[in-house]
Amino acid sequence: MPRLFVTWLTGVVAALIASLAVAAPRSVRFDVPAGHEPVADSLAANADAVYEEVSTQLGGAPIADPPILVRVRFGEEAFQAAMPGAGVAEWAAGVAFPEHGLVVLRVDARTHFTLADVFRHELAHIALARAVGHRRLPLWFCEGLAVRQAGERLGQRFAQTVDASLFDALIPFAELSDGFPVGAGRADLAYAQSSAFVGHLLNKWGWNGMRTMLRRIRDGQPFEEAFRGTVGRSLVEVETAWRQQMAARASWMPVILGSGLLVLTLGVFIAGGILKRRRARRRLAELARESPHQLDDEFA
Repeated sequence: MPRLFVTWLTGVVAALIASLAVAAPRSVRFDVPAGHEPVADSLAANADAVYEEVSTQLGGAPIADPPILVRVRFGEEAFQAAMPGAGVAEWAAGVAFPEHGLVVLRVDARTHFTLADVFRHELAHIALARAVGHRRLPLWFCEGLAVRQAGERLGQRFAQTVDASLFDALIPFAELSDGFPVGAGRADLAYAQSSAFVGHLLNKWGWNGMRTMLRRIRDGQPFEEAFRGTVGRSLVEVETAWRQQMAARASWMPVILGSGLLVLTLGVFIAGGILKRRRARRRLAELARESPHQLDDEFA
């Protein structure tokens, strides 16, 4: 009898836990075409945890937020049709609509293997908008922060920023406040330098400083006023110092490249000498086998 009771009680507890899991509210829900559920399942497995992570990092409260709907679409036409408004650039892999609590993801051969990073990037956009009460933020800040939170090609993008600084090609952030360049190349640079600059801010003032600034914005301060109040310097001053830092890094590149070219040239010269000596030794050995007298004549 005790054994039967324990078995019954275990079953009841398991059923209760299962019912609670089913009833638990989800932060993220998915809309995916029939037959493609496995693609969404791979994202859905950790979706709530990802959203809670990026939201908590920004000081948000994900439990109180309404659920986010994620539309997963296959192909350009279906991707564009899934948006509530105008379409986006053809190279975009995902887009977030914070005011609608909506994310639209495109799945194709180009995006399939980076879909998890794109998903985290778009969730970060919604988390940021909610953290500041949907108040206005510069586009470069939104994109730079989302790239940092998603961890998308950070090293590559930093190197791209340094390269652009070498040729004085960085775009002023004042020009990236309301929109990014249309062309994919310049847009990619805008993403790169935005993520590099936001990384610079995080390195100097940390996530605590970031959350402090976001709270100021949520309380009604404009972005630049909240920025100055948090770091003690204006955005223009910090950007100018950062550009000088990037220029200093870039100024070493010709030296490094020049040194590399010198080392390569010396290496080729030394290797050529070694090969030449080896050929001479082989020739000497061949002549020695043929005739000692011929050896003396040729190399006298």
